[in-house]
This record gives sequence, C-alpha cells and structure tokens, in this order.
Amino acid sequence: MTAFPLQVCGAFGRHAADYEGQAGLQRGIAWRLARLCRDLPAPPPDAPRADLGAGSGLLSRALLHHCPGLASHPLLQLDLCPELLARNPLATAGPAPLVWDLNGGLPAALEPAGLLVSSFALQWLEAPARELERWGRALAPGGWLALAVPVPPPPGCPAPPWSCPTPTI
Repeated sequence: MTAFPLQVCGAFGRHAADYEGQAGLQRGIAWRLARLCRDLPAPPPDAPRADLGAGSGLLSRALLHHCPGLASHPLLQLDLCPELLARNPLATAGPAPLVWDLNGGLPAALEPAGLLVSSFALQWLEAPARELERWGRALAPGGWLALAVPVPPPPGCPAPPWSCPTPTI
C-alpha cells in the first residue's frame, strides 16, 4: 500500500466524529442513488452483498429506506477507515464490518457478488479504472453494481475537495 490510502484513511479517521454533520453532499448523492435503485430487479438471493467504502453507512441506510427488500440479506459494510465503521449503525446489524483496502481488490468471500454498491469511494483509490473493472468482473449473473462517483466541475468552477492531493473533508 502506498502512502495515499493511509493519508485518505487518516483524514477520514480524524474527522469521523464530525463526518455525518459535514457530509450533506454525500448523503444527498446516496439518497439519489438509492432512489434510482428501487425499481431494479432483486439481486441473486444467495450471493454476497457489500457496500464498498461504506464509511458511516450513508448509502446502505438510504438503500434500506428506498429498497426495503434488501433488508433480508444485509450488506457487508467494508471500509479502510475503522473510525468511520465504528460510527456505522449497520455495522452491528448484519455481517461483521470489514476493514479492507479496496486498492487490493475485493475480498474473495464477495465473489461472485449479487450486489455491490459504492458512493464517493472509487475516486480515493489509486487505480479507480482497474478496481471498477474488478468490481464488474466480480458480479454474479443477475448481480448489479450501483455506483456514484464525483466528476470534475465545469470550467470556471472552483476545484472540488476530492481533487486535492491531500484529502480534506
């Protein structure tokens, strides 16, 4: 692991206590992504499911609200930052949370996956395109990936915080 994932984890860990109060954009995107998922077919019932970069559980909680059928098979809460996972209410409601560096791929137990979700996590990885390809290949037949990633601002707009070399939240 290079220094970058450790910097990202450290920044989120230092601000874990304030994260929910500061994450209005992330919460809004999580709720929008969850609304978009509500009409999708059910993922394969016996295949593993995970929230990649779950943090405090914003996306998983939004999915449970908009897609209550997913509650029968809880999502594994997976993140590199143990401080955020410790504040995730879903980390005690389903499978034990997993502190995991997504830069090294997915845990073997997730393949083939029935459902992989991730919101505003992919951009923090060292090789996002490579990891996205891995996530897609890890899906079981009929499985799905729900993903939200930030995009660069239009010309003339100030740089977003995720484009800074040192993570700030």
